Amino acid sequence: MGFFEIDKTSKILKLLPVVPPSQPINRYFVGFDNKITKITISGNTVSTEEVGRYGRVGSSYNPTSKALIRFNNPRDIKIDTALNRIFVADISNRVVQTFDLDLNYLDHSGYSVRKTRMQGAHEAIQSLVTDSSLVSSVNFGFGYWSHDVSS
Repeated sequence: MGFFEIDKTSKILKLLPVVPPSQPINRYFVGFDNKITKITISGNTVSTEEVGRYGRVGSSYNPTSKALIRFNNPRDIKIDTALNRIFVADISNRVVQTFDLDLNYLDHSGYSVRKTRMQGAHEAIQSLVTDSSLVSSVNFGFGYWSHDVSS
């Protein structure tokens, strides 16, 4: 194995030896196959690891193993070496998924459920008002609290 260099005096390509790295080198890639690929170069050995498959991310998404990790068009990857974290922008799922440097799932953010403005207002008010006697049937003028939002 080696790489090429042009000898400037003779204009001939020369094969130069590759010096194995003293420390393992890791590189991470996202692909159109809905996977993250980790390539590790250690000495004269190159190894790869892939995680992910096609799938949607919902409100209950919390993969407990690498085999359960799902992507729908991962587009970009950023590595924060200070935090030992990998952030993957999953475009079609509208989330950023977070992994450690060994590709173990940690968290995700950005998931949203499509809902009407009224449903969003109801949820916001319910999260602020803790007294159930106040929220059991409140009239907002343009809508009402006990309205069945499931239909």
